[in-house]
Amino acid sequence: MADIVATVSGTTPRAGDVGQREWGDASTHIKTETAPKRPSRLGWRRGETETGDEGDAVSLPPACVVDGDANFMSAGAERCTGLNSDEDPMLQEEAEDEEDWEEDWDIGDLTDEDSDDDADELPESVCLSTARNKKTVAAMRTSGWEYDPAKFGPDPTYADLYSGDYGPSNSVMPVANDPLALLFYFMPPKLWTHIAAESNCYHKQSIPLRSRSIRSQQRRNGGEVEELGEIPRRLSEVSAIMPHEVLRVIALLIARMLVPIRKGIAAHWSTKQVGALPTNRFNLLMKKNRFFHIMGYLHFSNNKSPKASVDRAWKIRPVVDVLQRTFARGYRTPPVISFDEATLPSRSRYNPTRQFNKDKPHKWGTKVFVAACAKTAYCMRIEVYCGAKTHLQTPVPKDNNTGEAAVLRNMNALCPPSPTSPWRLVVTDRFYTSVKLALELLHRHFYITGTIKTDRSGYAKDVVTAKDYKTVNKKKVMVPPQGTIKLAQNKQFPQLTAAMWMDRTPVHLLSSGGSRKTATVMRRVEGVMRPVPAPELVRDYHRWMGGVDIHDQLRMQRYSIQGCYKSRKYYKTLFLGLLDMALVIAFIVFRHHRNVNNQRPAKHFAFFETLMEQLLAIDSPEAYATIEEATCAQERTAASPVRQASVATTPVRRDDGHRLEENPDTVDSDQGLKRRQRSSKVCALYKMQPRKYTKYFCPECSTGNRRTYLCNVVGEGKEKTCYQIWHDDWDSGNTILRHLLQEHKIRNRPPPSRPGKKRRRRAAPSEAEEAMSDAAHSAGNEEESDAVHSAGNE
Repeated sequence: MADIVATVSGTTPRAGDVGQREWGDASTHIKTETAPKRPSRLGWRRGETETGDEGDAVSLPPACVVDGDANFMSAGAERCTGLNSDEDPMLQEEAEDEEDWEEDWDIGDLTDEDSDDDADELPESVCLSTARNKKTVAAMRTSGWEYDPAKFGPDPTYADLYSGDYGPSNSVMPVANDPLALLFYFMPPKLWTHIAAESNCYHKQSIPLRSRSIRSQQRRNGGEVEELGEIPRRLSEVSAIMPHEVLRVIALLIARMLVPIRKGIAAHWSTKQVGALPTNRFNLLMKKNRFFHIMGYLHFSNNKSPKASVDRAWKIRPVVDVLQRTFARGYRTPPVISFDEATLPSRSRYNPTRQFNKDKPHKWGTKVFVAACAKTAYCMRIEVYCGAKTHLQTPVPKDNNTGEAAVLRNMNALCPPSPTSPWRLVVTDRFYTSVKLALELLHRHFYITGTIKTDRSGYAKDVVTAKDYKTVNKKKVMVPPQGTIKLAQNKQFPQLTAAMWMDRTPVHLLSSGGSRKTATVMRRVEGVMRPVPAPELVRDYHRWMGGVDIHDQLRMQRYSIQGCYKSRKYYKTLFLGLLDMALVIAFIVFRHHRNVNNQRPAKHFAFFETLMEQLLAIDSPEAYATIEEATCAQERTAASPVRQASVATTPVRRDDGHRLEENPDTVDSDQGLKRRQRSSKVCALYKMQPRKYTKYFCPECSTGNRRTYLCNVVGEGKEKTCYQIWHDDWDSGNTILRHLLQEHKIRNRPPPSRPGKKRRRRAAPSEAEEAMSDAAHSAGNEEESDAVHSAGNE
């Protein structure tokens, strides 16, 4: 895993700002101009300090914890986060009134198992006092270790390690056989209701700026410009986003993840028939404009909250808070915990938590500290890393090292300190492991085993070995040879062991409780797998360190919703990454349930298929309310809905030869040549509003150049497409309902005399205009009829 991670954040540079914005990690300082009124665009450079009015170096305002949340920064850090910078600079929100914001959202109690009891205070110990004495720890490096194996004490073997039950908790097992119930367990209906409410709030807040943007675009295009008051009225008339619609969007994203189309997500609504490719499946479940409206305004927190300016992860904070609680309550803490960092991929420069890590598959993204079960890869605890400055003054750690502090914070949250707590083991990599951390964890009844950097304070100096080569019989040989072992025991704390094991490169480890006995591990030597001598603690590290890596593999390498949808807004990308985490954990619990019940292991693909069908079955507010009422942490009172059958798409060709073809005529539009669209015959007969247009026609039902246009989508309130209604219900137009023929006259429109001519489509007439037009038409017909009758009499 990665050892060195640089924090990179900021906003998109303008043409004149190239080279002026350089973001370092969070432990650096800010160089600012002496502008007392308006904050300037600041660069964050390494090795620079803030300059005061007199030109002297001034220290930055100290970070603090707001409301007990370690991810909050001081108010002075607002200028370097860029939280309010969205992807389009012209769509920045205006100054907001405080009266528009009421309060932050609180999900409340999720289950009776939730406990807010304070942790017991641990008495002082030698381990704790030594860990907090920097001089004592530093002196260990030269004189605090014993290197003679004959003088070693008894071999440590993780004494009193917890051996009780662990795994999915009793509250999650009753719903572990239902994918939808598992999703609602980890992401409760109350969260989806909150997301819908915040999305509607964000849409309302965006109307003024959106109206001005639309009006400016209309001016630039040189077309008709709407009245300034008409655009907000039209935008405010869009129906509110409902929670069941958000779930349906998630279901469609799962469908795209399972059966992707590389052309883009909009291709799932395409009605073009191309060989064996699926056609227009998504339109049967949700209109394309509605889908992109929901995704465009998807929001999770109120931008007007005072905390939005001090929390770098505020955009996704409600989701993170819920997952932290539900992940922990769904699993009993195991004896061995794997602690490492995961990455939520995000390349957006507007992401204030974005970092670069060259050793990750996705080099840009948001770092998340993860504590997972070493055996099952279940993620029990997550924490979004927002920079070292945000964690300096948390109650437990007394150092500025983010790696060590992160381990202590998350272990305290996962297993609150108590004198009666059972002993557990934490496995870390060299980014976190240190002698000081080992002593801090021993004070809290935690062992630690992990690789370590050789320059850590207090680590055994004589154990450190460098790789070298020598020539033997004209052959290059590694020195020391593979399998070489060096051990050292701490004099003051005999359970601490420093080890060097020679693999292809020297591997340095530190363990508090790991066995020093020699065992063997299988390694590839000259192309052949052979046993190589290694201490027991090395084998322990190989066996238990991969918990977080397996979780990442299930989340990003197999099926990833985050990877199938690309958004310009970074917080939507991060939300989809967190959703992937919840779905991976749900799948782990689902497989565990089938395993303990002696059932065949579930396939990952089949799990997502079932979940997608269940989400699509929630197709109304009433169905969502039923599920919300039935979802409970202790008991599931109703089964999840399942779609009975899927709606079939229109066949490419009928047995009688009728088919749909694209209109060969084109029209020159602002976006280039497009297929000319005409009104569908069935939609015109039913007088559907707004008027529907299509580029498809049936050549068998057409007479010469006069074509019969039929759309290939299911209209609102209908169960079939116009193509199906015309051919199946109306026998290719021969049995049209009489009352429809009386109200509307059908004509087959001939092709234009000048194909390619650019025309402006008129807006759909209002009901009043249609009524006036019908009255004038009927009056004209009566006058014409009277004239013909009088002429006949003469």
